[in-house]
Amino acid sequence: MPCAALLLLAGCNMAVLDPKGQIGADVKNIILIATWLMLLVVVPVIVLVFTFAWKYRPGSTAPAISRPATNRTGPTRPGSKWWSG
Repeated sequence: MPCAALLLLAGCNMAVLDPKGQIGADVKNIILIATWLMLLVVVPVIVLVFTFAWKYRPGSTAPAISRPATNRTGPTRPGSKWWSG
């Protein structure tokens, strides 16, 4: 699939990334930096989404998540200790 997309786009004239002059070169650099910064955030997020989906799927053989034992005799909401008066 990616190879087919590359073949289809091979004949396109990418005017955005073919700058003319100093301002065009600066705009090209800004576009490339923004793209790399976006990929720096998006790629790990996508990888982690699939990792968590795989790890915590219903049929997973990974050990179940254990919750710590808590004392439920006190206030149950976090702020209720301060706001209960």
